Amino acid sequence: MISLTKVTLPKYVKPSCAPELPISTYKKRLEDVAQALRDLSMDYLVIHADREHSAHQEFLIGVGPRFEESILIIGANGKRMLLLGNECMYIPPDPALDIEIEIFQDFSPPNQKREISRPIEAILRSSGISAGQRIGTASWKTYSSHLVNDVEHALDIPSFLADELRRIVGSSGDVLNANSIFIGTSNGLRLINDAHQIAQFEYAAGLVSHSVFEALSHFAVGISERDAASHFATEGQVQSCHPMMSFGEKARRGLSSPSDNTAKLGDPFSMALGVAGALTARAAMVAHSEKDLSADLQTFFPKFSQNYWLSIVTWYENIAIGAVGKDVVAAVEKVIDKSLYSLSLNPGHNLHIEEWVQSIFTPDGTDTVKSGMVMQADLIPVSAGPFCTGNVEDGIAVADAQLRAEIHNLYPEMWDRMQKRRRFMHEVLGITLDESVLPLSNSCGLYAPYALTSDMVFRKK
Repeated sequence: MISLTKVTLPKYVKPSCAPELPISTYKKRLEDVAQALRDLSMDYLVIHADREHSAHQEFLIGVGPRFEESILIIGANGKRMLLLGNECMYIPPDPALDIEIEIFQDFSPPNQKREISRPIEAILRSSGISAGQRIGTASWKTYSSHLVNDVEHALDIPSFLADELRRIVGSSGDVLNANSIFIGTSNGLRLINDAHQIAQFEYAAGLVSHSVFEALSHFAVGISERDAASHFATEGQVQSCHPMMSFGEKARRGLSSPSDNTAKLGDPFSMALGVAGALTARAAMVAHSEKDLSADLQTFFPKFSQNYWLSIVTWYENIAIGAVGKDVVAAVEKVIDKSLYSLSLNPGHNLHIEEWVQSIFTPDGTDTVKSGMVMQADLIPVSAGPFCTGNVEDGIAVADAQLRAEIHNLYPEMWDRMQKRRRFMHEVLGITLDESVLPLSNSCGLYAPYALTSDMVFRKK
């Protein structure tokens, strides 16, 4: 049974500083990539990064390009080279990573200085790339065989770079899409996180979830989207997406940025804030209760929001080490009342530096939940009746006994926050979590369908 219940919203002590990854973590990741290349019989991996798609590079060396592009070249033999533009030469990675740095000025904005770079062909050849080799490339994604021909050779790097690599290796070599090294659902390196990385993501999740609920607490009839979003605080953390805030009809475009549009009583709303490693989103109604809604929504929205929250609960309660992706999908789909809504995307996904790195949750997905995964409860409903919105989006980590012990020992304050969140979800919201599930966000499972009474939330009895 699900009911709307007045609760005391939890408060969490904010960490005093953002955790940093030790250099040993980056060294291991670089070694893991070199080993993956050897396993795949590849000679080199060429990773292209830009401001939008820099997660692979940041994962490996801790820095990504600003304003510019960059290339990180890793050899199966352990050799490493990083090509940077004019301005990014001032933010190189830690010298302990033993990466050769070279300037390539065509990675800089147009019409900046170009007089000191070697040609890209010369740089690639000096890195060790040569005729007859198998070269992997990566930027951020793989492709679908039923949509794109020859996905093995479908590259997501710039044409000038792909063409140059193909010229160098010649007909006796090959240039391949190797993003699966990082995001393959069975063994992608970026799908599994250690205690240090989880600590970074927990800090980020606490930051954005606090901001979203701070904004929610200031909702009022007449507030503008810009004023509501002014309560978002990122503390300078790199954003994984633009801030989102929409009231009324504009909420149909859920990804929209804040405007001067104002909230009206009975409006739907949608909002989200994301930084690297975390995103929190909420969507519901600007109302005190169903009585503030239009006549058609007064009967529809209570059923819609309650059943939607049940799907969220089902997702949380089916996450455990060894859970099969398609089984989680089936459990969620089983509780959804299709006369009320359907889901527009996968029911949840893997989370990392970027908001969506991959998803094991597909109708035919046979990959399993593994220790070290960080995942997002991201179930987006599309109303089958009158327009209304719903979203309860937060992140969790999954950890076996060994990883939980490491987190407890290395980050005891974070461990205490996680346990407090687990108790709130179980004792107050009635959500039963597997022992492996560690809530990263302050607001996991917390949903007030009527924003003007934000302490009236759904609870399972």
